[in-house]
Amino acid sequence: MGEIIFHIVLIGVLVVFLNASYGISTEGAIDPVGPAAFPQFLLYLAILLALISLFRAIKKWRGERKTSDTASIINLPVVGMLVSLLVFLLLIDYLGFIFASMILLFSLFYLLGQKNWFKITIQSIILPLAFAFLFGNVLSVPLPRGFGMIEILSYYVY
Repeated sequence: MGEIIFHIVLIGVLVVFLNASYGISTEGAIDPVGPAAFPQFLLYLAILLALISLFRAIKKWRGERKTSDTASIINLPVVGMLVSLLVFLLLIDYLGFIFASMILLFSLFYLLGQKNWFKITIQSIILPLAFAFLFGNVLSVPLPRGFGMIEILSYYVY
């Protein structure tokens, strides 16, 4: 089932890129084909190949489904990780990189099977601080700081 979802997302992204390729300006083009032809050709080819792969994945999934009806279709840790990433993306602008990463790492460590709460908590605190210091100070990469008090606290780290 995950393979099918991946193909659908991939085809959606390719269609978005194909739609954007029609916005490429052809006014200064010397040749009759224009600069948009090559990316459009590649995108049409990629969509065609993705559709073929999607139909094969559906056929494979139907075959597996007939042989094992008792197997669960949804893998809860994978769904939990996807939800955690979605929550991280939604919260990063409000909580800043450090606090949003702490929540993400805590949930990912738990979902990946680590059950030592003390170890999870320490790792979830230290890793975002280390990455924020590394990217904010050493590599000069701007990271989201959040709002209010969280923003003020982030200036102590990067």
